[in-house]
Amino acid sequence: MNHRKSIIRNIIFDLGGVLIDLDVAQTVKAFNELAIPLPADQAELERRAVMYSGIETGTVSPDLFREAIRELSPLLPSDDAIDAAWNAMLSDFPEKRVETLQKSGKNYRLFLLSNSNAIHYQFYANRFKRDYAMEMDSLFEKAYYSFRMNMCKPRPEIFQKALEQSGLLAEETLFIDDTSDNVIAASALGIVVHQLMPGQDIVDLFRDGILI
Repeated sequence: MNHRKSIIRNIIFDLGGVLIDLDVAQTVKAFNELAIPLPADQAELERRAVMYSGIETGTVSPDLFREAIRELSPLLPSDDAIDAAWNAMLSDFPEKRVETLQKSGKNYRLFLLSNSNAIHYQFYANRFKRDYAMEMDSLFEKAYYSFRMNMCKPRPEIFQKALEQSGLLAEETLFIDDTSDNVIAASALGIVVHQLMPGQDIVDLFRDGILI
């Protein structure tokens, strides 16, 4: 992160893998328990890829997503069972990260830019409100979600839209993500970037709410 050569006034955070821990293996395990088989061929693999990307861009509704999952299983799982399996990958939003955001929000304009979907959003937003007695999105000036914007990272348009809608200058904006493709795409637009590596935590990037 080379923010020392820049004047950072704004920080855009990714969500999964940066603020909320992810364990995708838990969803794989849960889908296995619902007797959902692995894709049998390339055509099926591509069909599922379209379905998964579609729910993240909002072109596939939660109901259509659940029905597509249900058709894969001889158990005909309920909506609740499908949601539970799909959400199993979502781990904690640790208190230390909440505190870091609250402190840094006094010194920077904070934003969220997440590839996410309506089923996941309802789950982690409700859990955050239960755990912290406030809305998760209140930690940010604006939260941008792919399923509401109808586009996903790393498309440059999603970064451009966030910059334009919030009146941000790229060179004054730090983007923190754990995925290299997203970081590369943001950097190409002149945004200052930091890729969070395995074992690193966002709390390590701040001291008393100031970037170090």
